[in-house]
Amino acid sequence: MRQLILLSLLCSGVLCFAGCSGGDNGHGHDHGPGGHSHEAGDGHDHGSGDTDMHGERQQIGSITAGSAKATVFQFGKLELGKEAHVEVELADQGAATAVRVWYGDESGRGAMKALADKQDSGIYHAHVEVKKDAPASAQFWIEVETKDGDRGRAAVAPAR
Repeated sequence: MRQLILLSLLCSGVLCFAGCSGGDNGHGHDHGPGGHSHEAGDGHDHGSGDTDMHGERQQIGSITAGSAKATVFQFGKLELGKEAHVEVELADQGAATAVRVWYGDESGRGAMKALADKQDSGIYHAHVEVKKDAPASAQFWIEVETKDGDRGRAAVAPAR
């Protein structure tokens, strides 16, 4: 009887951990604890002219966020209530310690700020929540934090 109880507990624990793995949420890669993450070399590094399940990569603007200059790309068209895929290519790839992207207004109130993942190519990739009720005036806001502690923000209009 004791062995049966132990076996049941062991099986329950295995099933619990297997069901809570994070999953790929239907788009081919896991979301890490508390947000989105990619492992180095996982095949999700986007290069110039890349087209994949996120849609066609298109340049949507050039920005200066504090002391950082960057080019911003969007994959596919913006859809309210969906996730947007944005890349930030810094002119000086070694300058940033963090890149954050959100869709909304400059304050970021009510928006989920996505910490972009630095890809092997040096390009920062972010999956950005686009709220269903986002105002027509909403834009992608990019915040670049540099090694010297400077935090600059700039906005760019999405491809619709």
